[in-house]
Amino acid sequence: MIAADDPNYPAANELDLTEYDGDLGTQGDLTWVDVTRTALDEPGNDINLVIWSWCGGVAENTAEGIDAYLAALDQLEGDYPDVTFVYMTGHLDATGQQAICCCATSRFREYCNAHDKILYDFADIESYDPAGTNYPNGTDACELCITWCAAHTCLECVECAHSECFNCYRKGQAFWWLLAGLAGWGGEA
Repeated sequence: MIAADDPNYPAANELDLTEYDGDLGTQGDLTWVDVTRTALDEPGNDINLVIWSWCGGVAENTAEGIDAYLAALDQLEGDYPDVTFVYMTGHLDATGQQAICCCATSRFREYCNAHDKILYDFADIESYDPAGTNYPNGTDACELCITWCAAHTCLECVECAHSECFNCYRKGQAFWWLLAGLAGWGGEA
């Protein structure tokens, strides 16, 4: 969808997606670490970037669970120095769990800033519309998308899990920029 909309965003040639049947890091679950090690230790492996995406695991977590995620990723970075590891916030969740998400998101940002880590900030993308208006009490259903797309032309898609198409599009753009930056692109269009 991004490549079709703007030729400055070429389609990805290859993504090696490893399946994990769980919710990343929920309550300190580190099963994903073994999945990562198995993939990286595979003979002939050419994986040079790892990112695990949260679903509801942030809102259903504890401070100890978030710290376990951060420590595990840091350990993987030390064990696999030729692989780039991207840390990630969870999505917004303006339910009764919002306080947990907000604290965890702050923790991710503080940790990544203090330790010079790469952060893909889902919560930030979901908090601001393209004009910079803040929607601090939103959810991953992307209430800002409904408001924005009512006044602007927005792309349509077949499927966008847990959200609005415009939200998926914006997250895809941000991910493309992140990957391009990691590959050495300086941000000039």
